[in-house]
Amino acid sequence: MFTKFFHSLRDKGLHVTLGEFLTLQEALSMDLCHSSLTEFYYLARMILVKSETDYDKYDMAFEECFKARESEKEVTAQMLRWLDKSDLQELADEQAKEQLNQLEDLQVHVDKEEIDMMVKEMTPQAINNVTVMVIEDDPDMMEQIKSELSTYFRVEAFMNGKTGYENIRRIKPALVISDIMLPGMSGYEIVSNLKADPETQDIPVIMRTA
Repeated sequence: MFTKFFHSLRDKGLHVTLGEFLTLQEALSMDLCHSSLTEFYYLARMILVKSETDYDKYDMAFEECFKARESEKEVTAQMLRWLDKSDLQELADEQAKEQLNQLEDLQVHVDKEEIDMMVKEMTPQAINNVTVMVIEDDPDMMEQIKSELSTYFRVEAFMNGKTGYENIRRIKPALVISDIMLPGMSGYEIVSNLKADPETQDIPVIMRTA
C-alpha cells in the first residue's frame, strides 16, 4: 500500500523522491506520529510536500490510499510494514535504470583534457600584470598577504631578505612589501640598498612589522 501511496502522489503531480520516503521511514521508526493516522497525515505532508499549493494534490492521494482505514490503532506498525525496504529498493532500481538509459541516450563522453581545460579556466587569475613582491619570513603571514593580493596582482614571494633583494633588482616589481626583521638582510638594509641604486631607487616599499 505504501508503494501505491508513492505512485499516487507522483500521479497527482507531486515530485516525491526516494530520499524523502526514507526520511519518512526514519520518522515513523521514531514513532513521531504516535500511532495516529491523523498525525501521520501531517507528518507525511510536512516531509513530502514542498509547497502549500500542492496540499490539494496530497489530500487526493492520501484519501485514495487511506480512506478505507477508519481505525487508528497500531497505525505505526502497519506503516512500517508498508515502508519495507525491499519495495523501496525496487523503486530505486527502477529510477537507476531510467537515469542510466537517459545517459546512454545522451551519449555522454568525458574528455579528460577538456575537463582539465575547464578547471584551468575557472582558476582565479590576476586582473592585471603588475608585479608585487612580498618578503616575509612568517609562512602564515606570507600566505595571508599572497591570498589578498593575488586576485589583483602577480605576486612574487620570498622568505629571505638577501634573496628578496636580489630578485627585486632582477624583476623590478611595481611595489615591494617587506618585513623589517628578516634572515639574510633586514628590511632596512633592503630599502637602503634600493635607494642607493638608480635602477631601483624609484620602487616604492611598504615596511611592515609585528
